[in-house]
Amino acid sequence: MTKTTGLSISLYSALANGIKLLSGPITLLFISKNLNSEQIGFYYTFFSLVAMQQLAELGLGHTLRQFIAHAYRIENGTWISESKAKIKGYVSFGFKWFTVVALFLILVVAPAGWFYYSDYTGTVNWLSPWLMLIVVSALVTLLIPIQILLDATQNQKRVYQAQSVSALVNSISIWMLISLGAGLYTIPLALFVSNTVLYVLLSPHVRLFYQVLCDVKVSDNLPSIFKELWPLLSRVSIVWAVGFLFWNGINLISFKIYDADFAGKVIFTIALARAGFGLAESFFSSQKTVISYKIAQGHIQQVQQYARKYQLIALFILVLEYSVFCILTQVWPSFFLVQKVVGLEYSISIFIFFILNLFLIVQNDFIRCFKVEPFVLVSIFKGIFVPLLFYLGNKFDFKMYLYPSVFVMVISILWSGFIARVIIVNENLNIKNPI
Repeated sequence: MTKTTGLSISLYSALANGIKLLSGPITLLFISKNLNSEQIGFYYTFFSLVAMQQLAELGLGHTLRQFIAHAYRIENGTWISESKAKIKGYVSFGFKWFTVVALFLILVVAPAGWFYYSDYTGTVNWLSPWLMLIVVSALVTLLIPIQILLDATQNQKRVYQAQSVSALVNSISIWMLISLGAGLYTIPLALFVSNTVLYVLLSPHVRLFYQVLCDVKVSDNLPSIFKELWPLLSRVSIVWAVGFLFWNGINLISFKIYDADFAGKVIFTIALARAGFGLAESFFSSQKTVISYKIAQGHIQQVQQYARKYQLIALFILVLEYSVFCILTQVWPSFFLVQKVVGLEYSISIFIFFILNLFLIVQNDFIRCFKVEPFVLVSIFKGIFVPLLFYLGNKFDFKMYLYPSVFVMVISILWSGFIARVIIVNENLNIKNPI
């Protein structure tokens, strides 16, 4: 289990996200050419409905990553027995939790989709693809703890290498399946193929972990593990649930307050902005388990400098991406991508919103690496008021774009910054004055 440099981890993470970013416009062309308007509507609402699974996951993936990273101990080149037992207990708990999430998809999300589409009277065959997507998503969900284990035990490079290949396979699968007339079946089939490739690539490393952990006895039972995770999980779960509204609210509202054509442009612009955001954010997010590991060693000042470097890199990348795109809209207005987005004035408000959002996330995620979640109220605040003020600022022809939501993000950053400073001061005091 080799440690990798922070830069290589970031580059592989960025590659996986970059493949998704670069393939996105091509995928849009295939979709628009081969699907009619009704099918396109089903195509995107499928994703929105399946995203409901995060209401059942409630952030356990994030919580497990932190606890496994902190429990991972190597002494004299050997993984110590106590650490193995602790981590096996966490992983076992994770498999059981995500089994419940998979059942949630089958028993709750599947019927919810049927109810959502039940009044549809057109000719699109949506039910079979929808049920297939639920089954494939449930299977993929069951395997999530495998990636968590590898990621949190300093194997991020291997995970991101596999994810890069999987992302490429997913894009190619979508293009081929849509061209061959697979229609809505494209989504579950591409998901199945890409995840099969992912876990085939990860399987050699998974076998190594299985061989090491299979005979390890877990001292803690599931209730005690849940009790240990609960202080962080209980707070993360609220953030996770509110995050569903935060990330989906503006898109859902846009369909109600704008005509269909303009709403599509708003949502497409947000999708592009979010893709750029994801690429930039990956430069920091890929370092979180490394940061957690360094924190566990007590190197607070060193880890602050390490985190700050990648925070600045992420912000620089995002500003650069948005600047290039704004220039592109002016020098090449006939470019097909430019024709599908809103005007520059509206686009700038969207870009400012995502830049501030990145600033907030990299600031708060660093603090979360201390195994704390002090931003619950901040998350609830922005999760409610970002979509609410967007609605109020645009419903009555005020044309305020995303600037009301930008105001919410500024307040959230200032509020979170104060909380972060308190946490850092307390951690430094704990290092200097251990109990």
